[in-house]
Amino acid sequence: MRFGACFNFIAPGKEGISPENIRTIAECGYDYLELPLSTVMELSEEAFDALQREIAKTGIRCEGCNGFLPASQRITGETVDEAAVLHYVENAFHRANRLGAEFVVFGSPDAKTVPAGFPLEKGCQQVVDFCKKFAPLAEKYALTLVIEPLNKGECNIINTFEEGCLIANHVHHESVKVLVDYYHLMLEKEPLAHLEAYGPEHLAHVHFAKIQGRRFPVSMTEDAHYAPFTQTLQAINYQGRVSVEAFTDDLSSDAAQTLAFFKEVFGAEE
Repeated sequence: MRFGACFNFIAPGKEGISPENIRTIAECGYDYLELPLSTVMELSEEAFDALQREIAKTGIRCEGCNGFLPASQRITGETVDEAAVLHYVENAFHRANRLGAEFVVFGSPDAKTVPAGFPLEKGCQQVVDFCKKFAPLAEKYALTLVIEPLNKGECNIINTFEEGCLIANHVHHESVKVLVDYYHLMLEKEPLAHLEAYGPEHLAHVHFAKIQGRRFPVSMTEDAHYAPFTQTLQAINYQGRVSVEAFTDDLSSDAAQTLAFFKEVFGAEE
């Protein structure tokens, strides 16, 4: 298995992807970076080139991106500009590919939350329809689009791993898979039976954070639910990536402890 770090909660906006934070994650020994794509899209071409150079200096790779669609690129409701969304996505996938990314996480609550008064079922269909358009673009840029279910406090559709897998079934494209995030799974009290049932076919990525305060996880003893979750991943023979996606007040210390925790629980990459 490979272990990485998301940058969207480390610090606000462009501060999160600072050279210092990238170096810290690399020096801690992580296998890869997972950078917020909507933040990367805010960079000028010169700043983007500088980011690529900073990453190259560290020897670590950006293997994936999260933070896919910003709030300005709405995909549900009455005020959807499909042409603008697809133009943004094409450019975003191109940048992700230039970074060396192999996957893009599709959580994007501000873009996909169904507006009040708009039918939820219709909003879900809009998401499916957009994913069908995103899929060939992801394939074009050698990316996997990974649907991220979010808890109801953050988004009003696709709240469970099971629902994410049902969306993936409707899209029916090899470039569309599903993520399980421990934090959201626990908040929704979703049974691990769903991970057992759908995981072998659909699971392509894992996010991990401690429930309390969405902090960096550091020990099996801090949460009795860690063991059943990690054992389920092992039972379905998940061998992919695990990224920490969490807040921190001390990145160097927390990142080092979490990487040690991941290696203890999942084992280091062979």
